[in-house]
Amino acid sequence: MCVGVSDPGNLGTIIRTAAASGVDAVITTSGSVDAWSGKVVRATAGTFAVIPVIAGLDDAMLRATLQNHQVALLATTGNATVDIYDARIVEVLQTSHAWLLGNEAHGL
Repeated sequence: MCVGVSDPGNLGTIIRTAAASGVDAVITTSGSVDAWSGKVVRATAGTFAVIPVIAGLDDAMLRATLQNHQVALLATTGNATVDIYDARIVEVLQTSHAWLLGNEAHGL
């Protein structure tokens, strides 16, 4: 889930990486770059054909919907208190979950 990702090349790379990693879908919020702009499409290197991209959703409504459906929300930060290899995170990765990726300059 891309929250405010503003660079088209970065969004294209996220889509391409998500497709290669077996992610179910990429979702962008309304504050993100247009997922169908030419630069984004070129940066995906054709992976639009293999992964659903859902664009322009309201951030707060999307987070609430995911939480209501018991989808765990995960994010990274430079000052995290829980390591990605912590047993609690490993357990969450075995359930329905979504990674939040923030703006390049401002983060989440």
